[in-house]
Amino acid sequence: MITGRAMSKKFDLKAKLKVPTEFEEQMNFVNLARLKYPGIMICSQIAGANLGKAASGRAKAAGYMKGWPDVFIARARYSFNQKEFFYGLFIEMKRRDKSLSTVSADQKR
Repeated sequence: MITGRAMSKKFDLKAKLKVPTEFEEQMNFVNLARLKYPGIMICSQIAGANLGKAASGRAKAAGYMKGWPDVFIARARYSFNQKEFFYGLFIEMKRRDKSLSTVSADQKR
C-alpha cells in the first residue's frame, strides 16, 4: 500500500526515462533489422562512437568520412509507379530528443 507521503511526491515520467544515444538507437535498429530480414545486407557507420585519435585516423584512412549516412540497406527495389529501380536505402539516425542532436554542415552537402 502506498502511503500519503509517497503519493504526495510528484512523479515526472520524462525525468525517469533515459534518452538513448544515437549509437544505442543505431545498434538497436541494425540488430532488429537483421533479425527481421536476415537475407538483406545492412551496413552501418560508427555513429556516435567516441574513437581515440589513433582509431579515428585509422577509420579515416580506411575510407570513413564525415557526413556519410549512418546506415545503408543494400536492397534493389523496382517501383512500378515510377518504372525504375532503386538500389538501396540510406538512413541518417538522429536522437529522439532533437535538442541533443543537430545536422552538421557535412550532412547538408
